[in-house]
Amino acid sequence: MKNVIYGTLFLVIALSVACASGRVQSGEGLLSAAGPSKRSARPEEIAPEYLLGPGDVIQVTFYEAKGYMPSVKQTEAATVRQDGMVFLRLLGDIKAAGLTSGQLTNRIEERLREYIRNPVVVVEIKEYHSQKVTVFGQAKNGIYTLDHPTYISEFIASIGGVGNRADQTKIKVTREDNSVVVINLKGYYENGDLSQNILLRGGDQMFIPIKETPWAWRYFMNWQSVATGILLSLSVYLAIFGR
Repeated sequence: MKNVIYGTLFLVIALSVACASGRVQSGEGLLSAAGPSKRSARPEEIAPEYLLGPGDVIQVTFYEAKGYMPSVKQTEAATVRQDGMVFLRLLGDIKAAGLTSGQLTNRIEERLREYIRNPVVVVEIKEYHSQKVTVFGQAKNGIYTLDHPTYISEFIASIGGVGNRADQTKIKVTREDNSVVVINLKGYYENGDLSQNILLRGGDQMFIPIKETPWAWRYFMNWQSVATGILLSLSVYLAIFGR
C-alpha cells in the first residue's frame, strides 16, 4: 500500500515540477513588442501634427521681413495655460490649445500684421506636457506623455512591451469622449493588419487584459491541486502513524 501511495505521490510531484518548469521557461517578464518586419506604418495615412494643450511650453520668435535680410525683433517663451491661452508680450493673450505649431504661427502672424508690415513667426514646442496616455493591466502601468503622433505598436514598444500573459487580441483603448476601441494588436504583428495599429490620442486610457486560461488546463490544474493535497496529507499520516 505504501509503495502505491509513494509512487503516486512521486508522479504528482513530478508533474507539478514539470508544469512549474514550463511556466518558468515561458517567463513572467515583459516581451519586446516587435512589429511586422516589412510594414511599419500605414502608407495611406499621414500622421497628424502634435496639438498643443495646457502645460506645453512654446518658444515664439518674431521677425520683420525686409528684403532678403529679416531682422529679429523678439523671442520669448510661453506656457499654454489651463484655459488654452498663451500670453505674448506684444499681443497679449492668444488661443493656442487645440492648434498645431503651424496653425498657431499663422494666427500670430495675422495678429502681428496690425503692427508689422511683413511679419514672420517661428513657433517651436520646447516642452511636452499635455498629451498623456494611461496604461493599466499586463504592461508597465503608469501615465506616459506623448511628444509626437504615436502609433499604439510604437508606444507599447517604448514602455517595454507587454507581459507573457497579456491578451494582445483584446486591448481596450478608452477615448476622452468615452468611446472604446478594441484592438487586436496580435493581428498587426503577425499579419500586418494596419487597421489595428491606431494612433493614440491625449487622454487615452489603455487596458491590456490577461490571457484567459483554456478550460481543460484549468480543470487539470484544479484536480492536480486536490490530488497533491490528498497525497501530502496521506504522506504525513503515514509518516506519523504508519510505523
